[in-house]
Amino acid sequence: CEWMNDTVDDQDPQLKSRLGQLGYDLMFQLLGELSKGSGSFIIEGCINPETSGQRILSLIEKSSHEIVEIIVFAEKEILLSRYAKRANSKDRHEAHGNESKRIEELSNHLDTVIYRPLRIGSHVFEINNGEHAHKTHEVALKLLQENGLLA
Repeated sequence: CEWMNDTVDDQDPQLKSRLGQLGYDLMFQLLGELSKGSGSFIIEGCINPETSGQRILSLIEKSSHEIVEIIVFAEKEILLSRYAKRANSKDRHEAHGNESKRIEELSNHLDTVIYRPLRIGSHVFEINNGEHAHKTHEVALKLLQENGLLA
C-alpha cells in the first residue's frame, strides 16, 4: 500500500485505508496468477483465516504447486512492543497513518482474532520468533530443508 499512497496526493484516511485493502486485493490476485505458473513464490502478510482463508483456497485450488504454510507468531506483549517501535520510527511510511494511537486497537484485535494456519497445503510449520525475530528466515529455511522441501 505504500507505493499506492505515494501516487495519490490526498490525506483522506478513508482513502488510505481503502488503498491498504487494495494492496491485499492485489496480493491475492497475484497469488491466483502465480499459482497457474511453474515457478516458486512466496506471499507474506497478516492473513486472517476467517476473512481470507476461503478466498485463498479458491485462488489456488487448481494449482500444481506444493503449498507450504509458515505461521510466524510471538507473544502479545512482544508484538505490541514491536508495533509501537515501528509506529514511532521516523522511517515509517506515512501511508500507515498515526499508528501510535492505534496500539489499544491492535491489543483488542489480538485478543479477539486468532491467527492460525489456513491448512491450505500438506505442510504447515509454526515459528515462534518472540526472542529472535532476526533469525526467522534461518529457522524457516532449516525447516524446509529438513523436510525435503528445499534443495
